[in-house]
Amino acid sequence: MKTKYVPLLSAFILMLGIFLGKNFSHNSVTTSSPTKLHSFNYLVNEIQSNYVDSLDWNKLEEALIERTLAELDPHSYYIPPVEITGVNESLNGHFGGIGVSYRIINDTITILSTLDEGPARLAGLQLGDQVIGAGGNTISKTFTNDSLLANLKGRVGEATSVTYKRKKLIKTVDISRAEIPIESINSFFELNSGHYYIRLNRFSHRSFKEFLDSLNSIEKDFQNLSIDLRDNGGGSLQNAVDIARLFLSKGDLITYTEGENQARVEYKAELDGPFKHLNLDIWVNENSASASEILAGSLQYHEKARVIGRNTFGKGLVQQQFDLPNTGGFRLVVAKYYTPAGICIQRPYKDVAESEYYNEIDDSISYGIKPNVEIPIDTVSNYTEINKIYTLRFLNKILSYTIQDQEVLKKYLPKDLLDKRETFFKQLVNEAKLSAWEKDYVSRLIAAEIGDLIYGNNTASEMRMMNDRYLEFIKNNDSKH
Repeated sequence: MKTKYVPLLSAFILMLGIFLGKNFSHNSVTTSSPTKLHSFNYLVNEIQSNYVDSLDWNKLEEALIERTLAELDPHSYYIPPVEITGVNESLNGHFGGIGVSYRIINDTITILSTLDEGPARLAGLQLGDQVIGAGGNTISKTFTNDSLLANLKGRVGEATSVTYKRKKLIKTVDISRAEIPIESINSFFELNSGHYYIRLNRFSHRSFKEFLDSLNSIEKDFQNLSIDLRDNGGGSLQNAVDIARLFLSKGDLITYTEGENQARVEYKAELDGPFKHLNLDIWVNENSASASEILAGSLQYHEKARVIGRNTFGKGLVQQQFDLPNTGGFRLVVAKYYTPAGICIQRPYKDVAESEYYNEIDDSISYGIKPNVEIPIDTVSNYTEINKIYTLRFLNKILSYTIQDQEVLKKYLPKDLLDKRETFFKQLVNEAKLSAWEKDYVSRLIAAEIGDLIYGNNTASEMRMMNDRYLEFIKNNDSKH
């Protein structure tokens, strides 16, 4: 048996006991908790001495970590070493890479777009190029797409070779990796005169800067702003607080956090916000959670924003990330956050099955942020099903069509694409049996998808918004409140 792993496991048990004790408090530390694991220590010793086969103690250690955290609550969880880099990149809002978005078609990485002034674009890569090699390796049984993609990412400033195919031409170029932003803002544009729309898909460490830069880029006076937080599951608490401060008055309480081992910490507006005069709408749904709820709840409480949509998820738990000796990490819930009214919006999770915990909420709930104006789910038009059909059947056909005719399509204006949506529909969706509203809906999605590939995300978002029930409400109601 590999007894060299036993000291590692024993050290972990000691560490776990301390973590589960008072070590997360800034005010006190105790070593009494390891005695609570007396039976577990006994179990490990007996396994070591008596078990019939040799054991992979590293695997057992990971299983112990994962199961222990899962027993605590739904939001404390283990991050294996293989996943820690991606998790940190998402939270930090950047990574080292060449700056491409892609889709795998027929087992081949196909470029959808390249980042403005990014390494890939400067090297000449464009829509439709098929990436077939990197770092001197080409696709094979041993060098897979996953290996290729991993090779494209790496240390900023270091170069990697990239082999790509464009029609019949195969070319290899050396590309130096740069810091590639993971953008928090999906889209930002003017809905109508003096009314801007901004969609946040996450709260990373870059979100506040991206948000402020977007508002500061507006060169004329504007009075109305819609902040779309639908399907935004949260992220950085500090960035949500900083964004809220833009719209509040000095001294306004945004949120406070408190836990068994965490003293109360209050987050307030330190100065009058530069945009406190704006009329705000915040769009939410059942998937808006955590930092999204902090932003929406604080601005709603201080009557700085009207929240529209559906009741939010209800995640009032504050997580902190810790590193582990195995190069992995874990997120631990260390406190609860409260609205300015002193309410923790966390949905119940004690003695609740995971599948039930993540079920959609109903009208009788007492957690989450309740909107000022409800926009119920459209139960007549089955958008979920038609979106599934659209994604499975048409996306790759649209991409192939756009790549083939991109030189012609680039000559069109966005309005031209919308005007030709019925033509695109007939060319790409002629085998589908769809109702009238489904045809209109899908034809707009097709035009938007082509617009996304040709012009970029903002243009496509404007096209997609034409199907949006939230926008329909905004247009039909005065946004002043």
